[in-house]
Amino acid sequence: MMCQMLVNNEPWVAGRSDRMPRETIEAYRHDWFDTVWPALEPEQHLQLVSTMAAEFAEGSFLWPLSQFLLGRIQEKLNNHQQALVHYQKLDAFLPANNKLREPVDTALERLTGQQPAYALLRTDPLSFHANSLANKAFDHPDYDLAMNYFDRLVIKIYDQQELDKVEPAIVALKTGSERVVQWLERFSGSEKAKHDLIDAYWNLSGELGELLLYQRELDDSVAQFKMLAEDPRLRRWMQM
Repeated sequence: MMCQMLVNNEPWVAGRSDRMPRETIEAYRHDWFDTVWPALEPEQHLQLVSTMAAEFAEGSFLWPLSQFLLGRIQEKLNNHQQALVHYQKLDAFLPANNKLREPVDTALERLTGQQPAYALLRTDPLSFHANSLANKAFDHPDYDLAMNYFDRLVIKIYDQQELDKVEPAIVALKTGSERVVQWLERFSGSEKAKHDLIDAYWNLSGELGELLLYQRELDDSVAQFKMLAEDPRLRRWMQM
């Protein structure tokens, strides 16, 4: 329907169909892009997707896909600078675990010749998540991913003897636990947020103690667990 409207130069009337923007954008999803592409001239694709994308508020469910499609269409039109604008918007918006993260990173590398920061997530996840513990805010989605990563990594190190990961994991967990302590010392938020911070402190510091023990750094491991046992903020956790 929208294709025919474009061919006939009929204006899009917002509200004509509440489902039209969604259905149009989803028609391009994944491998459908190459199937849909021959149906229109490149400029018509740009007009159609731009019109539909304008119906989505930034950050809404289909907004990322619409921006990615605009980037792809601009690339096909050899408008690389305009394509880069859309990809860079997504780069700033998308968390690490979004399905569009990898194709956006690939597009950025293709257009800039430089490896995006999130590409490290696939080539060296330990370094990527260590950087999240050291630099990301506690409420950033990447920080939560880093917490989960190191929780699993400590188990893998014990089960699979991944010795090359022990030292960098110790450094990352030490940095992460020190940051959480600093946040707790100047914390002024809700009780739930404080509870989450203390939980992170308990997890990161406990995992650090476990790796120090695994590394046979017994004095440091004992000191780490003694510090946790004597911290009044952790009484509830010590009783669990």
